[in-house]
Amino acid sequence: MGWFRMNSITLEGSAVTPLYAKLIWLLLILCAIVFIEPAPYDLFVLLAFGISLFTGYLRFPAYMGLPVLLIGLFVMSNVPSMLLVSSDQNVSIKYFMVTLYLIVSWLFFAGLNNRFKETVLKVIFSGYLTAAILSTVIGLLAYFHIIPTFGVLIKYGRVTGLFKDPNVFGPFLVPGVVISLHYMVTRYRNNMLIWMISFILLIVGVLLSFSRAAWGNCVLACCLYLLFPYTVSLKKKIVMISAILLIAVPIMSVVITSPNISSMFTDRFGIKKYDEDRFGTQQKALSQVIEHPLGIGPGQSEILFSYATHSLYVRVLIENGIVGFTAYISFILLTIYRAFYNAWRRGSPYHAYFAIFGACLVGIIFNSFFIDTLHWRHFWILLALPWMPNSKTI
Repeated sequence: MGWFRMNSITLEGSAVTPLYAKLIWLLLILCAIVFIEPAPYDLFVLLAFGISLFTGYLRFPAYMGLPVLLIGLFVMSNVPSMLLVSSDQNVSIKYFMVTLYLIVSWLFFAGLNNRFKETVLKVIFSGYLTAAILSTVIGLLAYFHIIPTFGVLIKYGRVTGLFKDPNVFGPFLVPGVVISLHYMVTRYRNNMLIWMISFILLIVGVLLSFSRAAWGNCVLACCLYLLFPYTVSLKKKIVMISAILLIAVPIMSVVITSPNISSMFTDRFGIKKYDEDRFGTQQKALSQVIEHPLGIGPGQSEILFSYATHSLYVRVLIENGIVGFTAYISFILLTIYRAFYNAWRRGSPYHAYFAIFGACLVGIIFNSFFIDTLHWRHFWILLALPWMPNSKTI
């Protein structure tokens, strides 16, 4: 979409070839196509990772030692429960291998951003935003019966895009919303209308996913981004927010007052039978933590409780045990701390980027109370980005 120049991906004497930059851009677009397994994204990640190892495109500075140690401890916590406790070892091994692959993807994006910093980050932002917009447009066209649903794009009367679940589609759009908001408030008058349209379009996509957790995720992420003092002046924030409201409120009013949409909103704000099933399963899982301090094994929650835990924290605690839970949560908190710390540092040339990382991560952390996000591909991308250097000279 022309938001970066493929022929100028250079930094400090190092260069990403235009072809490899296009591969990364395509990789991010494929992140929105996950209704099949393995997804095209997975194959391209492995291809890009293999090329990066051969070309030396990855860099891991000393400060990444602690997160690597924590994530390594989390990986090791899978082994005892997987081999000794799991009731279905085949399912356990398969689930563990997916987790391990996503950790490799985290290493890939972290290493790539450490090597090329802002240069490759712009490629990632461009690809991700393109993926979010295309996914939203396709989903909305199907929702309003302009194109067929193909049995994929709409589920349960909710926009799903090319995801399996609308509860994943909605949260996937949130980083795109925050990136659009970032460009609106930092590039003032420079293609502002384009970024405003992108922002409102993605907001509509989040709304029509009818994912309550995604709504909270989006509001929290946007508010947190705007709270950071160094991203843009208070006056400009007020002007931008006023402009958004003037354009967005009438559009949202038309969308929400549509009879079908209005009834769906009313329905979604009520307590559902599956909400009770979720909370009941979580209570069962938490009650067995003491009995299984090593965990019940990766991917075993559905087998033992006949229902998913629908919570990242409950799943990791019951499946990976106390040690695995402690290591994983410490890794997440450390990543968020790094994002916030560098977002508030005046000396960091990338503070605005770290504000985006921190806001989006907090949004997903909130989302994770209501759905299991361990195998969300875009979650691991976001977990990698705060580990880029906070200085151009590092």
